[in-house]
Amino acid sequence: TEPPTNRTGLGFVVFDKGFATSIFGILKLVIVVMAILGAICISTNYYYSTTTSSPEALRGWDKFVFAITIIFYLCIYIMYMTHIYSKIQQVNWIFVELIATGVISLMMLLVGICTAALLSVDDGGTAATVFAFATLIVLVVNGFYCFRMWQSGDIPPHSTPIQS
Repeated sequence: TEPPTNRTGLGFVVFDKGFATSIFGILKLVIVVMAILGAICISTNYYYSTTTSSPEALRGWDKFVFAITIIFYLCIYIMYMTHIYSKIQQVNWIFVELIATGVISLMMLLVGICTAALLSVDDGGTAATVFAFATLIVLVVNGFYCFRMWQSGDIPPHSTPIQS
């Protein structure tokens, strides 16, 4: 009999349950969920429901940042969860994620400031502001873990050794 493993899958695609339960995996899911909630809240804002009173300063910037955050971290999560990153070894994926986290964090900071200044006149705008800053906090924590992994030369957490 074989020892129990946290990896299941078909062929080259492997689903790593160990990554899903690691802090690294949980942070990515939290970022995605909070960005989805922020995008929903910003869409329920009164100023976005009418086209004539939409603030000129935003013009969809906040929705764009929430969407980019959702797409990027879902892709990274799937890539780490299925170990696709191990098939493309020429790229330092932790460094790519570290740089992207820094850029997305700066954009999320701008979204938080703009929504606080322009859209916090109703509940949707206030909730979007809260989710923008909460997502920013989780992004900073994720960036800290990425920096530590990049600095030590580690690879993303996984349950069993990866065989190329």
